[in-house]
Amino acid sequence: MSTVLDLNRRLATTLGWSNIVDVGNALLGSPPWAIPHARGQCAVPNWAGCWKDCGPLMVAYQIYPFADRFNPRAILAGCLETEYSIARISEHANEDAATRAAIVSAVIAKLEAAK
Repeated sequence: MSTVLDLNRRLATTLGWSNIVDVGNALLGSPPWAIPHARGQCAVPNWAGCWKDCGPLMVAYQIYPFADRFNPRAILAGCLETEYSIARISEHANEDAATRAAIVSAVIAKLEAAK
């Protein structure tokens, strides 16, 4: 099971963030658009932990969450181009957290498949 920070770190790295550090329950890093030789450190979005950050990510990458009709204790998320990601509700705080985890995992899979 990946934690919220693990998923956020993996997605940030996949998107080109660098110098990522853990500061309590958040991540700081240099985004790919940071100016060289500038401080360039900012908060990594909390995609797996907050709908405010996950919603725009879901729309930008056209990822759609849905219930697994064969396993009511799981959430699936994906798009036409990639396989679906699954998150078991029992491995997360609640159904919302499992849904965000499935969305972030699906975005990571989509980006890695495009490389």
